[in-house]
Amino acid sequence: MAVSGGDAADVELACPDTGTWNCVTVTTSAQSKLFGIPVALLGLGYFAAMLVLSLPAMWRSRRSEIRRGRFALAAGGVLFVGYLVIAELFVLDAICVWCTAAHALALGLFGVVAVGTAYADPTDLEARDL
Repeated sequence: MAVSGGDAADVELACPDTGTWNCVTVTTSAQSKLFGIPVALLGLGYFAAMLVLSLPAMWRSRRSEIRRGRFALAAGGVLFVGYLVIAELFVLDAICVWCTAAHALALGLFGVVAVGTAYADPTDLEARDL
């Protein structure tokens, strides 16, 4: 998708649809859906859920279900990203730039959640209110 800026040259907003960097191949492949649901929509739901679970009030919560759920969701996201990267590299022979950015965000989010969960003091968490 190119956008014309008047006198400026066209600017490419999406990755090219030829060669190794090929968003069209990735986003229209059989791997772009899971049980008929677009992976992009699943990713949007994942990031929305992680946003809620990563609010400051949720980090302060003493409920272990929230901590475990946040960690499990972050870990599940990374595992799914692993599947998607393997599909891109070895099945499709194409890489989507925008998908790669989302994969990097999911990996970084997992790192933050893992470190935050590991450094949480269980005795301090038990003493706090919801």
